[in-house]
Amino acid sequence: MDTGRTTSTYHLSDMLVAVKRGRTLLLALLGAGLAVGAALAVTTPAEYVSHTQVLVRPTGVDDPNVSGGRTKGELNLDTEAQLVKSTAVADRALEILGGQASAQDLAAHVTVEVPANTSVLTIGFSGGSAVAAHDGAAAFATAYLEHREATAKETIDTEIKGVDANLESLRGQLAQVSTDLAAATAADRVVLGSNKDLLSRQIEELTSRRSELDGKLSTLAGGKVISEAVTPSSPDKPIVWLDVAGGGTAGLLAGFGAVLARERFSRTVRRAADLPERCGVPLLVELPASVAPRFADVYGAYGPAGKVFGRLRNELIAALPERGRVLLVVGVDEGPGATVVAANLAAAFARADLPTAAVAAHASPYLALPDMLGTPSVPGLADVITGRADLDEATVRAARHPRLSVLGAGSAARAGGWPNGAMRQITGALAQTAEFVVVEAPPASGDADAQRLAAECDAVLLVAESERTRLSAVSDLAEQLRRVNTPLLGAVVLPRFKKRRPDAPETVPTVQAGSGAPEPRFERAGAEALTEIMPAIPAQHGEPERAGDLLVAADAEPAGDTEAAEAPAGEVKARRKGRPCPRR
Repeated sequence: MDTGRTTSTYHLSDMLVAVKRGRTLLLALLGAGLAVGAALAVTTPAEYVSHTQVLVRPTGVDDPNVSGGRTKGELNLDTEAQLVKSTAVADRALEILGGQASAQDLAAHVTVEVPANTSVLTIGFSGGSAVAAHDGAAAFATAYLEHREATAKETIDTEIKGVDANLESLRGQLAQVSTDLAAATAADRVVLGSNKDLLSRQIEELTSRRSELDGKLSTLAGGKVISEAVTPSSPDKPIVWLDVAGGGTAGLLAGFGAVLARERFSRTVRRAADLPERCGVPLLVELPASVAPRFADVYGAYGPAGKVFGRLRNELIAALPERGRVLLVVGVDEGPGATVVAANLAAAFARADLPTAAVAAHASPYLALPDMLGTPSVPGLADVITGRADLDEATVRAARHPRLSVLGAGSAARAGGWPNGAMRQITGALAQTAEFVVVEAPPASGDADAQRLAAECDAVLLVAESERTRLSAVSDLAEQLRRVNTPLLGAVVLPRFKKRRPDAPETVPTVQAGSGAPEPRFERAGAEALTEIMPAIPAQHGEPERAGDLLVAADAEPAGDTEAAEAPAGEVKARRKGRPCPRR
């Protein structure tokens, strides 16, 4: 299996899952955006806008800025649009309005648009009230037209003055030529006559130009208002729905960004693809998030979760082709995850008519492997290792899975770990009759037992929980397993399970003596609960003894149970456990 790391990529399905997972953050930022938009709409001062349209006419005065304009002819409307907002026009508009503001501030409220292919200027003015907007638009239109006419008149007046000065000069010259002509000789009269005719023509032309300028001056008009300013009935700003929608959109975008950033840079397993992409651990299967956790029984074979474990079983059969395969299931974190996977995987092997053994290598304070498979927890592995029970006695057939044998954790609490080689001997014995031995290891986050057990098994399967397991913990455990040279097949990703409280009682099945059928009994999980349900050590058995690395908490007979004391040892033990001592 390829364990190389690859670049993390996100697909649409990953983003949708991320959004669903981070919907609280997304909705919070969306709500914040809507609130900001609403606050902006409430606090923004009302702004009214009024428009008026002015038809700009040529004044007949030569304009050096006409060339290059957007309209053909004497008008450059781009220049005229800028003139509307000029200081000169603003000063005149301020005089009309009689306000106290500066011309620059007043011009900042003006907008000018030039409709395409027209000689029209649309002048807009924004104010804090409808009346102010109306008066401002009308004032700027009037001020612009007055400024345009005044400028044209000034130009014409200047030209008239020049024409008059030229006429006066030419007339003086003509009078002098006439005087000289009267006293001139015959030879000079030809030249003087020609000069007189030239001066007369120039005077005639200037007189005509003077009349033309007088006509322009009398009919001068730079344009007219073709659409009067209208008092607005409602403010143009703020637009409440637009501000709220804009704030909501910004909040939604920020929410998407925050959710995806949290997913991308999270240090925990947010999606199953994080394991191969960011930890280099192959992904075998992922239990759907919609599957509800089951702690009292395994999943059905034909349900969504049962099909997932069936597929995992088929992959493991192909990956471990030899008989007597010992598979260690290790949870990266404390919790019921490893127990759920071990129990369901063992049941999946048994449903395929494969002789299977399930071994609980620790007493979980959250969930016991025998509880899920309907078998008792004691005697179990600890009792076998310490010699208090033999393997055949401690291994019990699961009533619902005839091809499955279960070895519980036992009644002894560990003090210093498993003796070296003990697990290899037990799993080897179980592998004589079982094609698969599934061992539930202690959580890797607790101590080094998982690594020690891995060295005595054929392959390892990691169990991670989304939104809980840290990526660094997965990488660290994978590296430790590689160091003990035990093949790491891959990982199973479960939805986050709520950890079972150690002090939460649960009714779990056990086996009644002589019946072979499960019946309810009340039990607390964990090492502390085991000391509660087991009687005190009998005096004739002496003090608790330490065998190897294990501290044995021995079974004891209840005080005053004379019938049990007189009965044979095997019968007493069977009644004390509440079940027969089966033999395979």
